[in-house]
Amino acid sequence: MKKLSLLLIICFATFFGYSQTTVHDLIISAQKKDSLNMFDEALKDLDKAIELSKHANDTALWLHSKVSMEKNDLKTAEHDIDEVIHHSSKYAEAYFIRGLIKTKTENFEGAVADFTK
Repeated sequence: MKKLSLLLIICFATFFGYSQTTVHDLIISAQKKDSLNMFDEALKDLDKAIELSKHANDTALWLHSKVSMEKNDLKTAEHDIDEVIHHSSKYAEAYFIRGLIKTKTENFEGAVADFTK
């Protein structure tokens, strides 16, 4: 019985440690792909990172928004950045990204409001 309990503890620890490392690795991979303008590949990594996170991973969502904006998918970009702001309202870079999105959609009043937060 003790061996079974120990085996279960090791399996759970390995699984949860692996998930955290995987999310981090996927985010790093996505950042590299984004810098090489490999936007579709970066978004795939970020989708996996978000899916693996037990709760919304603000870093993955922020980067997903940025890459979506670079692809001119402004609807997705705004949705993702709104989620980041919802989870972490003091994330200054999120307001900056949302301000850029609002500028691209010609919502200049909204952009000014985000840039001044």
